[in-house]
Amino acid sequence: MEDIARILSPSSASWVTWVLLFLLSIVVLNRSVLLSISTVWHSLLSYSDRMYTTGRAQSVLNTLLSVVFRWGVMGLSIYVLCYESGDFMALTYVKLLGGVGAMLLVQWLMSKLVGYTFLVPVQRESISEQRTIIYNAACVILLFCLMLMIHTSSIRLRVILVSVFVILLMGMMLFRAIQLFGQKPWKVLYVFLYIITLELLPLIGVTIWAKQII
Repeated sequence: MEDIARILSPSSASWVTWVLLFLLSIVVLNRSVLLSISTVWHSLLSYSDRMYTTGRAQSVLNTLLSVVFRWGVMGLSIYVLCYESGDFMALTYVKLLGGVGAMLLVQWLMSKLVGYTFLVPVQRESISEQRTIIYNAACVILLFCLMLMIHTSSIRLRVILVSVFVILLMGMMLFRAIQLFGQKPWKVLYVFLYIITLELLPLIGVTIWAKQII
């Protein structure tokens, strides 16, 4: 007789429920996350070449909550994506958060380096804000995909849902580059290479690493 009941799926792990509630509370309490969706949506519909902005100054707390939100959603999504069988453990999630956190830090440092190399200060701040808004919007969508992922045993469906997030994220960034730099194709090419190198490849790398520790 086992003393401790085994956790055989994400949906049966009580800690997953608490993590999801925490992430949802950030969306509710930090309005800038929700505003990111409407900002991106209206800008895409209007095909505007203006910079994305939520119209709100970001406090340190709001910025921190946005980072924690993206960090938590991406970490749990990668865990659920790579999970096949066995115990769905909180400790493994913490390890994945470390990997995702390292990835986000490297991405941030590299984006700053690229910004200081190729952009003037005003452009750096504007591009950085737009990247944050796009990530927030994509991660809200990923959060709702995640709620479906934890209740399915179909690996194919999980891959499809995560692929939707990746396609949306990369697509919004590339589409935004076309809106802003449509008259300068070489700049669009630079943005495309940036997206592949600093956004997509790190996600693939962390996912491959996650497969090894789960």
